[in-house]
Amino acid sequence: MGFDVVLINLPGHVAIGVAVDASGTFWPHEGTQYFYVETTGEGWEIGEVPEDHQGQSASIYPLLPVPVITHIWTASTLRHKISIVADIQNVGTAEATGIKLLVAFEGAGDVLWNPRESTLFDLDVGEETTIMLELDEPRNVYTRLVIRVLDPFGAVMDESHSVWYDTD
Repeated sequence: MGFDVVLINLPGHVAIGVAVDASGTFWPHEGTQYFYVETTGEGWEIGEVPEDHQGQSASIYPLLPVPVITHIWTASTLRHKISIVADIQNVGTAEATGIKLLVAFEGAGDVLWNPRESTLFDLDVGEETTIMLELDEPRNVYTRLVIRVLDPFGAVMDESHSVWYDTD
């Protein structure tokens, strides 16, 4: 929503601090006044602190922009070729750069068969893209599809699976 906010970590309680023109209780952090916002009840004004938290010291934690990647997918089969269509979206607060889609069949012991990767792509905040990948279905195995969105270092940003099944 465009507000400059932090987490205010009090003993036994966490609240939000917002940098706005207000009155009441605030905690300073890096030259900015963050006014207390109670999030566990209704009827509180900005800067109004519950009595049991008044006068307490707090640790301040900035909320840093990060990408948050989600995906949904469908699969279709034709002559032991699987086509995966994945819709990938960035619902976070920062751009995702250099990410890729990995699809594969998974076997026992986390073994991946016939993996395929997309080219690298970027997703701005709120942006989505659709990627299609094809892979050959392994024969006569117990498997499932695994779909992963990977960051530039290969870490999993989002993952999903099909049900386990026997191929013929």
